[in-house]
Amino acid sequence: MTRKATFALAMAAALLAAPAAQAGLIFDYTSTVNVATAPTVPSNPPGFASAVIGIGNGNSLTFDTNSGTGIDGTIPGGADINFGTIIFNPGVSAIATAYDVLFNYEVTITDQPSGDVGKVNFTGEIGGFARGTPRAINSTITNYSVNPTQLVLGGSTYLVSITSSIGPGSFFDGVLQGNIKITPIPEPSSLILAGLGGVGLIWVARRRAK
Repeated sequence: MTRKATFALAMAAALLAAPAAQAGLIFDYTSTVNVATAPTVPSNPPGFASAVIGIGNGNSLTFDTNSGTGIDGTIPGGADINFGTIIFNPGVSAIATAYDVLFNYEVTITDQPSGDVGKVNFTGEIGGFARGTPRAINSTITNYSVNPTQLVLGGSTYLVSITSSIGPGSFFDGVLQGNIKITPIPEPSSLILAGLGGVGLIWVARRRAK
């Protein structure tokens, strides 16, 4: 075997042995209520742990936050996160009142073990009818979206999307969800080895054909 053929085979072997990038396989997240507004209620300043919004006749909605640690975003389909809770607080009025509230949650994602941090905003609108006595509410979440949908943290690509969420009912709280999927980015050295290995294998094949 010639020196060139030996080199090509060595490069191919190095390609097979090269480890894949594994940084950033788990993440932590925390959420804050960035904005929550009703038509006649002033907006809350950014960064609240929770926000209470009046929706008429003594009824209100509490927008709570959530956090999580050590979440594996590499599982098939990514990891679902519950970043917010919407709680119905009934008043004493028996009058059914229509309501419409906009929400904006800022979710901070921390890549582990690199410590890189990125932020995304989940926004939406919740509306329906509410009555305090007897306690009753119906709700629908619309215009639900997230921005940005992609972050690069710790050598990995974080793909962020929304999942189906529910608003509060008469006897249960609403839950706001998103999905985060992590895809490691190949290291530059691996890409170089892939190119060299491919060239080497083609050269060997041609030599054998001759």
